[in-house]
Amino acid sequence: MSYAGGVERGGRADLDAATARDLAALIADGAWGLVNDWIVDGDGPLDPEQLADRLLRLSPVIAPGPLLSKAKGP
Repeated sequence: MSYAGGVERGGRADLDAATARDLAALIADGAWGLVNDWIVDGDGPLDPEQLADRLLRLSPVIAPGPLLSKAKGP
Protein backbone atom coordinates (compact mmCIF):
# COMPACT_ATOMS: atom_id res chain seq x y z
CA MET A 1 0.00 0.00 0.00
CA SER A 2 1.39 3.38 -0.97
CA TYR A 3 1.29 6.54 1.14
CA ALA A 4 1.77 10.25 0.45
CA GLY A 5 5.30 11.19 -0.42
CA GLY A 6 6.05 7.86 -2.08
CA VAL A 7 6.51 5.97 1.18
CA GLU A 8 5.44 2.37 1.24
CA ARG A 9 5.06 -0.16 4.05
CA GLY A 10 7.32 -3.14 4.19
CA GLY A 11 10.58 -1.31 4.84
CA ARG A 12 10.73 0.32 1.42
CA ALA A 13 10.72 4.08 1.08
CA ASP A 14 11.21 6.12 -2.06
CA LEU A 15 12.45 9.47 -0.75
CA ASP A 16 13.77 12.45 -2.63
CA ALA A 17 17.22 13.66 -1.58
CA ALA A 18 15.94 16.61 0.47
CA THR A 19 13.50 14.45 2.45
CA ALA A 20 16.16 11.80 3.05
CA ARG A 21 18.58 14.48 4.32
CA ASP A 22 15.89 15.95 6.60
CA LEU A 23 15.01 12.48 7.92
CA ALA A 24 18.67 11.80 8.71
CA ALA A 25 18.93 15.13 10.56
CA LEU A 26 15.73 14.40 12.48
CA ILE A 27 16.92 10.95 13.54
CA ALA A 28 20.42 12.12 14.45
CA ASP A 29 19.62 15.44 16.14
CA GLY A 30 15.88 15.56 16.69
CA ALA A 31 13.79 18.50 15.52
CA TRP A 32 16.60 20.85 16.57
CA GLY A 33 18.73 19.39 13.74
CA LEU A 34 16.21 20.62 11.19
CA VAL A 35 15.84 24.00 12.85
CA ASN A 36 19.63 24.39 13.02
CA ASP A 37 20.00 23.44 9.35
CA TRP A 38 17.24 25.90 8.42
CA ILE A 39 18.94 28.74 10.35
CA VAL A 40 22.56 28.04 9.38
CA ASP A 41 22.22 26.77 5.80
CA GLY A 42 19.05 28.55 4.71
CA ASP A 43 19.10 30.86 1.70
CA GLY A 44 18.13 34.49 2.15
CA PRO A 45 15.77 35.59 4.89
CA LEU A 46 14.39 32.80 7.06
CA ASP A 47 10.98 31.61 5.95
CA PRO A 48 8.99 29.86 8.72
CA GLU A 49 6.68 28.31 6.13
CA GLN A 50 9.68 26.60 4.52
CA LEU A 51 10.59 25.01 7.87
CA ALA A 52 6.98 23.95 8.42
CA ASP A 53 6.88 22.40 4.93
CA ARG A 54 10.06 20.43 5.66
CA LEU A 55 8.61 19.11 8.92
CA LEU A 56 5.29 18.22 7.30
CA ARG A 57 7.05 16.44 4.43
CA LEU A 58 8.51 14.06 7.02
CA SER A 59 5.19 13.18 8.65
CA PRO A 60 4.17 10.38 6.24
CA VAL A 61 7.66 8.88 6.60
CA ILE A 62 7.62 8.84 10.40
CA ALA A 63 3.96 8.00 10.97
CA PRO A 64 2.17 6.69 7.87
CA GLY A 65 -1.56 7.24 7.99
CA PRO A 66 -3.64 9.97 9.58
CA LEU A 67 -1.81 11.92 12.27
CA LEU A 68 -4.65 14.10 13.43
CA SER A 69 -8.20 13.15 14.20
CA LYS A 70 -11.09 15.56 14.38
CA ALA A 71 -11.65 16.81 17.89
CA LYS A 72 -15.19 16.38 19.11
CA GLY A 73 -16.78 19.47 20.52
CA PRO A 74 -18.86 19.56 23.70
